[in-house]
Amino acid sequence: MTKKLTILVRVEPGCLGPTGKDYVEDFCAFANPVFSRIRQQALDWQLVPRYDKSLDEVELQLEGRKLSNEQAEKYLSLLDTSLSEISEDIGNKLSICIDKFFEAN
Repeated sequence: MTKKLTILVRVEPGCLGPTGKDYVEDFCAFANPVFSRIRQQALDWQLVPRYDKSLDEVELQLEGRKLSNEQAEKYLSLLDTSLSEISEDIGNKLSICIDKFFEAN
């Protein structure tokens, strides 16, 4: 498989506490390398702040095109995973990264 699936994770500033908007960009820069190691042969992770609540928290793209959940499920099935597993990975890694971010700062 040569095409990597891009998983765009928009991080809510509020998940970093009441002043999260002050350092959500630093957090994303901190967490991106951690996420980049998850299934790195097939997935490209991008964590960005979620300033616009009308945008989905998680968006899957292939070659710059947004995939529907159905399309994403088909692609992820080729990787022996699913959207629910990816969502679980995101939740677990975000929680760990938040703790480590606050320990380091």
